[in-house]
Amino acid sequence: MKVVAADSAAAILNEKLDPTHVVASAAVLVESPFKEPIHSIGKAIFEPAESSHTVVLREVKLCKKLLDSGIKADLVHLDMSLRGASVASLTVEKLVSMRIRWRGKMFIQKLLPDLRKEARKIGSGHKIDVVAIGKRSLAVRVAELTAGAYAVIYACEKATKEKQRVLLGLPLRCSMRLSGNRVYLSSTMGSQEGVVGYADDEAGVLNKVSMSEKVNPHVEGFKYEVITPG
Repeated sequence: MKVVAADSAAAILNEKLDPTHVVASAAVLVESPFKEPIHSIGKAIFEPAESSHTVVLREVKLCKKLLDSGIKADLVHLDMSLRGASVASLTVEKLVSMRIRWRGKMFIQKLLPDLRKEARKIGSGHKIDVVAIGKRSLAVRVAELTAGAYAVIYACEKATKEKQRVLLGLPLRCSMRLSGNRVYLSSTMGSQEGVVGYADDEAGVLNKVSMSEKVNPHVEGFKYEVITPG
C-alpha cells in the first residue's frame, strides 16, 4: 500500500522558549514499512501558534498538489484524530458524536466545509479516500519529521535574511543531523526505530549558519536548534 500523508511541524521559539509560529507543512508519499518518504513537498507557512489548528486545510491541499504531480497512492492520511473517519463524508452530526475534545470539535467544525471540498476533489480526481487518522499513522509521523526537516531550512533562511539568531523547536522526540545538503530528522521513539524525514537545501543556506541542538527544559521530549547566521 502507498499512502500520501501531510503534517505541519517545528516552531519558532521566543527567548522564554515559548512557541510563536509553526514553520512548515509537508506532504509525503510512503510505502511499507512506512519509515521514510519516497517523495515529498514542503511549504513555509510561519503560522501564528495560536491559530495553528487551521493548518490542516493547508495540509490536505499539499496532499492534492503531490497527487496532481503524478504521484500514485492508495490512501491519504491527515493529522486529525477522528478514528480514521472519511473526511469527504464527515458531517457535523458525526463529528459531534465523536469522543474527542470539545475545543477540537469546534475548530474542525469551522473548517469542515473546506476540508470536505478538498477531500472530494482528491476522491474525484484520484479515486482515493482521505481519512482523519492522526498520529496513529506512521505515514503522518514521517510527514511530521519531513515538515520539521523543511522547517530547519526555512528557519536558516530566516536567520540569514534577518541577520539574527533563531530558536527552532523540533517535533516531539526526534534528533537532527546533516549530511551534505540534506537535513534529516530521525525519530527517537522506541517504537519508531528507523523512522525518518528529510529535506534538501537547494539554496545552500545550511552553509551560512551554525547550529547547536539543545534540550527544551520546559517540555519533556522536545529539543530545539539554536541557529546563528554567519
